Parts: sequence; structure tokens; C-alpha cells
Amino acid sequence: MRIGHSTIPRMRVPAFLKGQMMLFNLASVQGQWSIVCRFPPFEFGEAIILNQFQRTVQNEGARLLGLLPFGHLLFDARLPKAKILRVPLLSDPLQRLHRVFGLTGKPSTNRCQSYVIDPKGVIRYHLVHQLNWRGLSFLIEILNHCQEQGTLSLTPSPSLSGSGSSPLQPQKCGTLSSRTEISLWDYQGGSRYATKPTT
Repeated sequence: MRIGHSTIPRMRVPAFLKGQMMLFNLASVQGQWSIVCRFPPFEFGEAIILNQFQRTVQNEGARLLGLLPFGHLLFDARLPKAKILRVPLLSDPLQRLHRVFGLTGKPSTNRCQSYVIDPKGVIRYHLVHQLNWRGLSFLIEILNHCQEQGTLSLTPSPSLSGSGSSPLQPQKCGTLSSRTEISLWDYQGGSRYATKPTT
């Protein structure tokens, strides 16, 4: 996976939605921001949190998708937690998505691996976070940051207006890893620094 370069493939994949199997067309996410999360095993209460989080993501003009680990079933589709979940859970039998995202092995306990994808299908952020409201709220802040960077990259600088210069180039957002204390961000490929999410 290369942040700012890797793109999700346009294809149909099997998926589960509210406990029912369907075919999901990945091309449908083109033209809007989206978040793809590989979820760890979760229970009924966490499914409720994910439904609430989905509404928050929609309010930010984006779409939330889940990704099932290859070769591992997170739940029985007949269970209540599967039937109430309103987040499409993508299956990846050919492992194409796993290769694009650089995913291997089983998901960590209570850890999500989330990817923010821009309207062109380019991966802009990779974030490891806990499957709780604090971790998901942190992910929303990352989404907002990427959306702001995407807007700035399409807006010419006032000082360059009329000079014939091209607009600013899209910027890579990078990779962040959140731990139990989300106040510490570890920028992969850059320096490590402590900060707190802006409110």
C-alpha cells in the first residue's frame, strides 16, 4: 500500500448487510469520501456503536464500509448483531482488497484498521484505532483533515491568482497509529510528537 497512490479496484464483491448477503459494487464509492474499516470481532453493543458512527460519517459527506478478514468469519449472519448492523461488510475471496491495503493475518483484538479514501478512490490515510467511540471519533477528525486538504489542493493560492500557476497539488495525509492513549500520534516516515485532537 502506498498512501496517496494506491487505489481501490472497481469490482463487485460479496457483502453482508443486515444479515443478508448481497453484491457490492466498489465503483459506487467513486465521487465521494469513504472509510473502509477492517473490524475485529465485535458484539451486539459494538454493532450499535457502529450504526451510530455510520450516521456520523454520513453527516460528514462520506460512506462507511467494513471489511471481513480473509478466511475468517467475524460473526454468524443469523445472530442479532449481524442483523442490526447497517454497515456493509465486504468479503474479499480473491484477496484483492487485502493486497491493496497491505493486510495480512487476523485482526488484533479490539483494534480496527481503517483507511480514508478520497473521491478518486485513492487511499489517503491508514489509521489503527480501538473499536470504541473515542477511537471512532478520532477517525472522524482524520476524515475532516483529509477533506480539508483535498479542498485546499483544488483551490489556487490568492497570491498566485492570475499568474498562470497551477493549483496546489494534492497532499498525502500519511499514516497514523492511535494507541490506548490517543494523545500520541506516530507519523510513519516522520517525527514522533505528542498532541491532542482539535475540538
